[in-house]
This record gives sequence, C-alpha cells and structure tokens, in this order.
Amino acid sequence: MGTYVMLDLKAFLNNRGCTLLSENHLGSLSLGGSSLPTEEFPFGKTLTVDTVPFAFAQTETGNDNMECTEQTIPLSPCVVKQLHVLGTSSNTDLFDSVSFLYKGTIVHQGRLYLSSFTSSEPAFTDRSVLTFSALHTRAGRYDHIKPHLWYCSLPLAQPQIVDSLQFEDNPSMHIFALTIESE
Repeated sequence: MGTYVMLDLKAFLNNRGCTLLSENHLGSLSLGGSSLPTEEFPFGKTLTVDTVPFAFAQTETGNDNMECTEQTIPLSPCVVKQLHVLGTSSNTDLFDSVSFLYKGTIVHQGRLYLSSFTSSEPAFTDRSVLTFSALHTRAGRYDHIKPHLWYCSLPLAQPQIVDSLQFEDNPSMHIFALTIESE
C-alpha cells in the first residue's frame, strides 16, 4: 500500500451535479438537467473506499464535479502507482483515456471507465460506492431511478514520476473526486 493524496479539484469544478429538491432546476449532470440529491452526498467528509480516501468539493456557485473537457491538472511531481476516481457518466456508459505526464511527455495512458448514473449494474469493472434514494429532474423528484456514483482505479504498469494528469474531451463523463496513490 502506498501513500494517498486526495486532489483538490475546486479550481476544475465546472458542472453542478447535486441539488436540493428546491433547486432541482439548477442541475446539469445530464442533458435533461438531472442531478443527485445534495443532502445524501458526503460533502465536507472524507469518503473511504476500501483504504482509499476521497474528498469532495463545491464552489461558491454550487459546482461539484468536473465535466471532462480536456483539463490538465497539475500535480507536485511524485511517483504514481495508481489513480483512483469517483465519478459517473450521463446519458450512457462511457470510457475514455487519461494521460499521465511528466514535463509535458506522456509517461502512461490509462482507460477511465464510468457507468451511467442511471445504470443499476456496472457496465465495466467500475463499482458503485454511493447509491442515492432518487434522482432530481427538472420536473421534481423521480423515485424510480436510484442513481449511482462509481469507483474506478487506473493502475500504472509500473510506478512513474508524474507532474500532471490530462483528461479527454468527453463532457458526459463527470469526476467528483480524485486520489493519487504514490510511493
């Protein structure tokens, strides 16, 4: 087991995926304006999946996840063994590449798999870590869907020195928390 570093994503949060029912019209997790119930989300707490800790953030405007749009997240250079992700996809089950870079050169590329928040079972090797009681839609609370937040890990074939992560342009993939496992 290595050392875990929970990444602060606040500067990269560009989407609002959680709402109170009274503000359901502000949700943008899907094209139809769906959102997860804020009161069931572990904001301000550390969520541990197996031994991996995750921290969640919100901006002053309510953004709480990173919709993937080619962001490059700088890191303090470290030897990375694995990237741990909590997120979900909207509108369908999706996967895309994540590049691990050092001094502008890709040292590893991994595949991020995230099932849809509406899927009852994972489509890939990801697994559900939070199941919500209902979905918020523009019309109100929808009890027939129990949305999920999924956990996916991207192990590196061998530990690499990494100073940034780069995501693809896939705005239907939503990342709520990232944790680096390093040596």
